Amino acid sequence: MLSQVIKASIANLRECEQLIDKISDETYKNKSVAPYYSSFGQHLRHVLDIYDCALSGIVSKIVDFSARKRDLTVEDEKDAGKAYIQQIISKLNQLSDKDPGERIMIKDDLGNGYAELPGTIGSVLVQAFSHTIHHYACVGYILAGQGQDIPHPRFGLNPTSPDTSK
Repeated sequence: MLSQVIKASIANLRECEQLIDKISDETYKNKSVAPYYSSFGQHLRHVLDIYDCALSGIVSKIVDFSARKRDLTVEDEKDAGKAYIQQIISKLNQLSDKDPGERIMIKDDLGNGYAELPGTIGSVLVQAFSHTIHHYACVGYILAGQGQDIPHPRFGLNPTSPDTSK
């Protein structure tokens, strides 16, 4: 059901929002951790852009993942990041009556030109959820590299990943 994906996505985004409240402005935009020298804010902006593309595409029936906003303010300012999270959550909450099997077109520039493939509303939202988890793992590495704590040992792990902490 689409409501499961929406609920999981919103919980995932709220977890990030809570983490933003716990870190400093400097930690949010710090790009000092090798090998990619990216920041928490950059990863957040990226995952929210993916959600934004998915949600806009659900309305237009064409999800174009190369049409990301790339608003640099979201990368550098915690309040802008939190506001973008709220925008995405608001849009997710408007989808509860949608059919997860509704067909849409998904396109992206894969580096050698655009690929266009059929998909569904449900599949594109599951992809956005999993993509977010992946980037949370990157954020975990960035925070650890800065000597910061991650929210919990499973932060950045897919719910189905084995628990190796035992």
